[in-house]
Amino acid sequence: MQELLSSFTALPNLHPAIIHFPIVLLTLAFAIDLFYILFKRPAWLDNAAAATYVLGTLGAIAAYFAGRQAADSVENVLPQAQLVMGQHSDWALYTLVVFLVVTVLRVLVSRKDQAAKSPLRIGAVVLAAVAVGMLMRTADLGGSLVFKYGVAVTAPESAQLTATTPGATSGAPETRLVRGENGSLLWQPSPGDTSALGSLLSPVLTGSSVLRGVPAAPAQGLSLEVEGKAFLLFRDALADLQIDAKVVLENYSGKIGLAYRAQDDGNSGLFVVSTTGKAQLIDYEGGEEKVLDDGSASLPAGPVMLTVSAAGAHLKGFIDGKQVVHGHVHEQDGGRFGLFFDGTGTVRIVKVKATKLEAH
Repeated sequence: MQELLSSFTALPNLHPAIIHFPIVLLTLAFAIDLFYILFKRPAWLDNAAAATYVLGTLGAIAAYFAGRQAADSVENVLPQAQLVMGQHSDWALYTLVVFLVVTVLRVLVSRKDQAAKSPLRIGAVVLAAVAVGMLMRTADLGGSLVFKYGVAVTAPESAQLTATTPGATSGAPETRLVRGENGSLLWQPSPGDTSALGSLLSPVLTGSSVLRGVPAAPAQGLSLEVEGKAFLLFRDALADLQIDAKVVLENYSGKIGLAYRAQDDGNSGLFVVSTTGKAQLIDYEGGEEKVLDDGSASLPAGPVMLTVSAAGAHLKGFIDGKQVVHGHVHEQDGGRFGLFFDGTGTVRIVKVKATKLEAH
């Protein structure tokens, strides 16, 4: 059905094709209501306002679900745009709920033929004024996604990190680390950069697992021999962030993923992909594992870019820029972040980039 509907527009998705209708209709309904209260005429405006609210709200429902589909389908979204996208989605939901209430009230007012300044009518108009304000905020966030961040318009380059001192964390000359002033970082390990495993990053092993550097490594990236379940976490901590990790799986079998908001009490989030073709978003809280979303995803041969975005309550996992899972949690505190392994074989880490998400 989605493909059939999308065939009627040349736009990348249905959301921009229909969103302007509810914006206009709901604003017009509020204006008609206000005019009717102030001037008490003509009488047919009462029913016209109620009908316009109904049409606008139905359009808003369609636009909301089209927006959810659009958010899950766009590719190569800038990290900072993920945070704004989450805010836009939240405001859209809150606005829709308020307009549903307003619409129900206005239909009741019209059916009961309430006076022009009855308490119920005045209450509905006041609530509608609040809803219109929320609608403008939602539209502003949506506009910034297009005109500021180029979502579904272009594939802009990611913002460059402001470099501090490479290797400042470990002091090792081969450690190529670039830090941003806001806590973002980019690590591009060189072959033999094993000194980072204990200074820049902390290996966290479980049971009899093994995580060690491979001496005979290729020219690009740090190769690690993996046996069992292990984490490789940076010492830094962030709450809202996007992690991009470019890795190469060499005779590796099992799971690989990205950890975020990892805390000392064991609470954390994981975006995990298995070599058998399954992707998951997993939340650990109070020792309990909760799968937030499942998806199908095949890991390509050669280098692969794994990405997870944790923007407030919105979590998304990507493989080579394509979203494969999307989940939601309540807002969480910040924590450490890094790589996750649960398998056997060799993983070559080409680069890891962590971007702090900030709304501008």
